[in-house]
Amino acid sequence: MSEKEKVLKKADGLYSEAVHETPPNRTKLDHLVDLLCDHPQLLYEKFFDKGHEAASIVVDVWHGTGDMNADDNLSILTPPAAWGWTVMEETVCHAPPRELMETKYPELAQKFLKLAEHTLEHVESTPGLIVRRSVQALTRFWPEIINACISLKTTNPVWKQLYEKMLELAQVLMQMSERSDDPALQMHLVKFLETEATVFTPVPELGASPRSTLNLDMLPTAHPYIDKNALAKRGERARQQLVRLLPSSDHMRLCNTSFITAIINSIVYLMNLRPQFCQDLLERLTNWYAVINSSEQTMTHLQLVIISKALRIALLHLYTRRYMGAYSEVLESTLDTLGGPEWIRWQEQQARERERRQRQRAREREQAPRLPEAEGAHHSARWVPAPEDGQEDLAYQPAPGADTDVGMQSSDSTGAKRAAGTIDVDDDDEEKQMRLLEESAKRVKLEEDKEKEASMQPLEEEKRLQRHQRAQAVDREMEDEMQKALLSEKQFDLPIMDSMPLETRQEHVIEAIRRVAAGSEQLRKFIEHKRILHDVPSSLNLIQHQKVLANGLSTNSKVLEDSMVMLVRLVSNCYIVFYEAKSADEADPDMGPSTQWGELHACIDQILQSIIDSPRTHYELAMILLYELWMSVVITDPELKRAPDKPENKYTVLALYLQWCESIFDAIVKSSMELAAASESVPTSTQTTGADSANGAAVVPQQQQQQQQPDELILNFIKDAPYLLPAHLLKIEECLKSPKTALLGFTTLERAIELRPSIFNAGLDILLTYSAHPERATRVGCIRAVKKHYPNSLSAQRIVTVANTSFDIGMKGASTRATELEKKVKDIFERVDEPAPENEEKSAEAIEKKKAEALTLRKQEEQSIESGLVIHMELLLALSTKNVELLSTVFEAYKKAMPTVQIAVRRIITPLIKSMVNTPTKIIPVLTNFPTGSETLALRIIYLLCVDGARVPAKELVQAVLSMCDKRKLDGNFIVFIFGGMDREEALRRLPIVVSLLNNSEGSRVMLRESFARLTTSYLNRPSVLSPTQLLMGLHDPSVAALGNKAMEAISVYESMTKPDGTHMFSTAVFDTALKLLSEQEYMTSLMLHTADVYYRQRNGPVGTVIKLLQKLIERKVWHQDESLMKAFVHSFRVMQPGTLALVKSIPQDVLKRMVEMDKDLAVSIREYVGKMDEQARKPYKWLFNFVKTVAALAIGSASTVLAHSWVDSTKYDPVNQVSLGYARGYPGRSNPDINTEYTYLFSGSPASKPMCNPKQQANMNYSPLFPMATVQPGETIYTSWEQNGHLNNTNPTKVDILYYPDPNKQFADVSERNTAMVAGTMDFATDLTCYSPKNPSSVCFGSWTVPKDLKPGNVYHFVWFWYFNQNSAGEWYSTCFDLNVQESSHVVEVKPMAELVAMANPDLSYALGMTDSIKKELDKVTNLGEGTQPEGSSYSSEPPAESSESPVEIAESPAETVESPTTPSDVAEQPTSSAPAPTPAKCRPRPQ
Repeated sequence: MSEKEKVLKKADGLYSEAVHETPPNRTKLDHLVDLLCDHPQLLYEKFFDKGHEAASIVVDVWHGTGDMNADDNLSILTPPAAWGWTVMEETVCHAPPRELMETKYPELAQKFLKLAEHTLEHVESTPGLIVRRSVQALTRFWPEIINACISLKTTNPVWKQLYEKMLELAQVLMQMSERSDDPALQMHLVKFLETEATVFTPVPELGASPRSTLNLDMLPTAHPYIDKNALAKRGERARQQLVRLLPSSDHMRLCNTSFITAIINSIVYLMNLRPQFCQDLLERLTNWYAVINSSEQTMTHLQLVIISKALRIALLHLYTRRYMGAYSEVLESTLDTLGGPEWIRWQEQQARERERRQRQRAREREQAPRLPEAEGAHHSARWVPAPEDGQEDLAYQPAPGADTDVGMQSSDSTGAKRAAGTIDVDDDDEEKQMRLLEESAKRVKLEEDKEKEASMQPLEEEKRLQRHQRAQAVDREMEDEMQKALLSEKQFDLPIMDSMPLETRQEHVIEAIRRVAAGSEQLRKFIEHKRILHDVPSSLNLIQHQKVLANGLSTNSKVLEDSMVMLVRLVSNCYIVFYEAKSADEADPDMGPSTQWGELHACIDQILQSIIDSPRTHYELAMILLYELWMSVVITDPELKRAPDKPENKYTVLALYLQWCESIFDAIVKSSMELAAASESVPTSTQTTGADSANGAAVVPQQQQQQQQPDELILNFIKDAPYLLPAHLLKIEECLKSPKTALLGFTTLERAIELRPSIFNAGLDILLTYSAHPERATRVGCIRAVKKHYPNSLSAQRIVTVANTSFDIGMKGASTRATELEKKVKDIFERVDEPAPENEEKSAEAIEKKKAEALTLRKQEEQSIESGLVIHMELLLALSTKNVELLSTVFEAYKKAMPTVQIAVRRIITPLIKSMVNTPTKIIPVLTNFPTGSETLALRIIYLLCVDGARVPAKELVQAVLSMCDKRKLDGNFIVFIFGGMDREEALRRLPIVVSLLNNSEGSRVMLRESFARLTTSYLNRPSVLSPTQLLMGLHDPSVAALGNKAMEAISVYESMTKPDGTHMFSTAVFDTALKLLSEQEYMTSLMLHTADVYYRQRNGPVGTVIKLLQKLIERKVWHQDESLMKAFVHSFRVMQPGTLALVKSIPQDVLKRMVEMDKDLAVSIREYVGKMDEQARKPYKWLFNFVKTVAALAIGSASTVLAHSWVDSTKYDPVNQVSLGYARGYPGRSNPDINTEYTYLFSGSPASKPMCNPKQQANMNYSPLFPMATVQPGETIYTSWEQNGHLNNTNPTKVDILYYPDPNKQFADVSERNTAMVAGTMDFATDLTCYSPKNPSSVCFGSWTVPKDLKPGNVYHFVWFWYFNQNSAGEWYSTCFDLNVQESSHVVEVKPMAELVAMANPDLSYALGMTDSIKKELDKVTNLGEGTQPEGSSYSSEPPAESSESPVEIAESPAETVESPTTPSDVAEQPTSSAPAPTPAKCRPRPQ
């Protein structure tokens, strides 16, 4: 075993061990990735496809069925999928060898990008780990694909497609970074932004700056499809987006410590690689830090500490970079501002290092010898080597502002001075001089700033004074108003209510209401005053200038809110007093509109309006006021005897509370919707146009930088409100109507109904209503929320009822659309063309246009039907993941649906079934009890559960399906896909059931081929169920051989199969081994010889193996065994001549006589063989020579002495090439020894009534690939052949008629129809001009006739070959029924004179043994061949068009599966004929009797 094979085996073992554990072993998957990285050739050869398949399964699982993390199979599917993404990433992000780079690599990259696109389309329903892995892979792949497009310099369009697709996905990732609220995902998106910001910007002109592998300077200015300017704008946008992602008090999204730290590191890393942006990014970063550090509500103290430390460390590392010298001053200033122990320790370490170097230089100067000035000039300049590798750390970094390198202890200028001998020993501290210069520069800058500030002070002071004067004027006005109010109103003391008479009590209540109304007027003015105060800038300290009012309160903040609370509390007290009075008097005072209660409500309307205008700002105030009102409700009605949702009238306190609650809630919902809509519009607002695009930047308002996310304000109100009517939730319904605010709606409802049980039913009703919304995002979100409460809630039954009702509505709508579709298609073909076509060519063009129109309409409508059905079906499927029994509803509706609707159901249910591949036991109870009529859906489910060819079907599934088949007597279609999970004995026992499915149709052959494939497929760590040899032997089991023609057809299917490596399964080794084993069995069948015949003809196999078999049969005295075996022996003996003639000597004389009598053609060849023997050896065969003479005499004798029998061998015969292009119904071929007795159909005695076609052989259109139906075109001349059988007659030849009906739906039933049917042609049966060898009784004869021109292409017509044998006075006729597939074009046979054709040599009848592959390939070149549609009940069909995204195996779900495929142009061309008048015969004449 080679090294490569060892590695491959090890990799396969790791993968198998990892994925077959539950849950899959992630450690082993990681080890497998390491192994593949060490041997990358395995990635391109095998494991990329494995990884792609593993990752595809999770993406396919999504179908909007709720929280994917709650599904049982997630822990099983996710680890292999994550491994798959890692494998694909390693494959596409490492350049392969040159030959793979231009061949296989683009194909792999396309598959990778397609799967990534699918994943990003369904982020909400895909596990987070998978989404993050896909983003990580795309981030690495983005520079790689650009680099490849630049370096390859190829014109191959596939690279352009890859680049454009990646550009689209990059745009999607940019939008995701603006919307996503998942911190883990955002950290990967930040890396993507960092990559774009780095790659799509130029490298600064700094010699010490490192260059990345790809940057903007490397991109060519002129490239066929890469726009350098567009990429530069992408880099600018990515850089801006990195900063925008930092949270603030106005933008609190994703306030997560890890996420913020990742952004900071990315920004600092960008400054490191692209120092030209250092100043701008540093300024924005420090401004952001100053804002969040000064706001107590933005982050917690612990978060601020962590973020501050991360920022300081990142900037300190950036500062110590050698090539940041140009920006060291900015960084030093920033670090001084931030402070922190890290910066202080570094500075102290630098100071200690400077002192150490000073002491070292001092010691060196003291130890240096004193030399003369001229001689010491050279030695005074000393160079101190840099620290050794590995010793350099922060202590060796340059001092702030220094331009020298740490390794060089004296600068160039210092060295030059020392060399000149001009530096004094006490004045050589260069660093000290640099620090002095820096301090001087700082002082100068500080003085300039002070002067600038002093020049701006007078203007600012003047504006500040004006605002202050305005505020003072308002204060004086308010003080006067309050003083007047206090002086004009006398003190109001409310005595105890019980001691007051009725009239006095009512007067006090009215007085209280009047005073409250008067106080509200003052409050209105106070509100206006507050609005003026809001205009005063915060830089002016108003608290120092405000005065104390007459009531003892100041005009600072909170006074307005206190006044509002006071007024509402007074109103509440009025109600309390009123109800106390009512209770004391046991009376029911009037609260109508004529009273002052309406005025009391109006006095606080402005407070309500103020809250509604800005609900987000006044939220806490609104809660306080609502609680004040609700307390008065509870006080006046402690037991809440009155219905809370039905106040007595609109002036009660309950009505007031409900009015306020509804108004405030409505304002909060509207505010949240506006915020969500603004967040949704961010991507479009960032597009640049005009002047902005010229600058390469987009101006985005701060409000629009917020991302759409669930707003907590609505949820907080629902939690905090003292009482909330369920009807109030209808306000949230407005959110669900718009895609921009749908996320806000369903996330709020999802959490609200969990937190507040009283509104659970109302919220659930809304979610259920929008679970069938046309907008998918809305629908999926609502379904996810509903699924959380099923089945573990009291409303589970109601949820199921709604799901079933929605499904019924969808099915009814789909059925209606399907009916309308069929009517529209029918109308297209019944439409009369104006003007009418001028000729047949124009008419054919018109038909083709109608076909194309009908096909387009059908595709569009079928897509529409499926889309509509998905909307109403998705909720039921989502619930089925938790209760599979619900699928029984789908089965019941499916059996009644139209075929088009059934196709849609099977497609929609596919993702759900695929998600159960690892847990098939969940669906087995429903599957095994499917109702009659839904067999194709059950077959579809079984297929999907077994679709993975690399996985053995689950044992539970196999046992359940087998038990179901036995119990319900189901056909073999149901066990085709589970063959791979059976044991050998069970598979061989079930093999005859599958073989019995064969009915000469392509669908049945596809199913049998699939069965054979699954039986012979080897699985990982498990061999195949049967080897090819064992399968071939199983097909020769007596139980299979007893099926007769079906067993022979199964052998033909087996012969056509190939192994995965492309070699034929029916190889010489398999054939030899099988025949050897079969010949040793006690019981032998004729099927074995049929197999030998197929092997000899189709595989050009050696005759020697067959002769050995015949020799074995002779030894076992085949003539004493079954008669059918003897006939097959005689046939093989004749076909394999002359090799078999040597066996004559071993055959007894009586048996040889029997063989010659069974096949008279053997007599001549055996006689020739015997004639070559010596005289002594010929003596036992003297009878043979007499027998041959007798046969010849009979042939020359009267034709009337010979038993008349004949049939059609070829319905479309090519006499030039002597091949057959079509056969009759049920034609067994000349290789069948019983063809004479089985296929001859005689009408003896001129019967008045008898079936026109042979009931045993020709009752149905039973064609096969070996003997297919002929394809013709209208007006074509064709030849039909038969055998003479000794009936030559040149004087009075017998006649043959070709009978037909011009109606494709009309079939011949009775022989009496020969007098009413149309005649397409009449031919002489056997003359010198119709037979090749007239004197040979076995000569081939043929005649020509013309296909009627009135036949419509795209249909199959029924014909009868009818021979009038008029040499029998009693009457004797023969018939052969056949069909013609009429198309626009066909393979036309060359027409020549009959005399020229019959002059050719007599064919050897090989054309009657079946159509060869070479002829089929020649016929396949003809356009439209075999696309016709059959009449009802036809078993003939060309392979039907497959459903979209389904394999041919899926189409062949049952023998009648052709109804499910989309209608072809030929199908829609079928015209209704029920109301058409019967055609009049074109030619009628008396029939010979």
